Amino acid sequence: MHHCICILSDPTIPIAIENTMHIPKPGVAAAIAITLLIPPLGLILIWWKRIGSLVFRQAVTILPLLFFRKLLVLYMIAYGKLVFPEASDVLRHYCFGDGSRLVSTSDYIRRSPVVLAHLKTMKTGEIRKIGMHQWEDFRLTYCLNPLIMELTRDKVIITQWMAFDKTGKVKTWVGPIPMPDHIAHAFDCTPYLFYHEFDRKDIDYDKADPPNMIESYFMKRETARKGWRMGKNFRLLKKRG
Repeated sequence: MHHCICILSDPTIPIAIENTMHIPKPGVAAAIAITLLIPPLGLILIWWKRIGSLVFRQAVTILPLLFFRKLLVLYMIAYGKLVFPEASDVLRHYCFGDGSRLVSTSDYIRRSPVVLAHLKTMKTGEIRKIGMHQWEDFRLTYCLNPLIMELTRDKVIITQWMAFDKTGKVKTWVGPIPMPDHIAHAFDCTPYLFYHEFDRKDIDYDKADPPNMIESYFMKRETARKGWRMGKNFRLLKKRG
């Protein structure tokens, strides 16, 4: 096989090189990134600054609406990792896991005021199914509500079978917004067992996470009206021994 190499030495002969890769302008790329990370702000920016063509702006506006549920779940997983990491892990494993047991290594659960309130009155060998108001411990309820807690001679074991409601009747309040639990089923979810344990020697009642401002408000109101007491809402599954 012979190879022919042609060298164009005449500068007057134009050479056209077509770049078929379209690289978005910095403004368009930034607008897309903001739209994905903060949808309302990104869409406002795109229309206000008229970034891209009209077709581009319409497409960027319509696509989030078409995939709203999926995007919302992904946002809860991503942003939840920053403030409610346990809940983020639970939701991610439910939506994208293989059904295997999720072993949590959270340092927060042992400091939960709800967990510690129950441990104060539990005896060795006792197992409780525990429920709670969200304002008793927002961070824990976003992860587990209810939960099964067992006190052994040397460990505290917390488990719960994770299978979200599919009817749309069960809601979790995210701030002032009621979020139906069934929204997670925008993906092909797989139920699984949540598992967490810590040593009894690590129980420290003086290190309970203090309630935030919203939790404190509801606690004072409920205590005044109904004689509410944390650690009271449970069903005994197994007595001592």
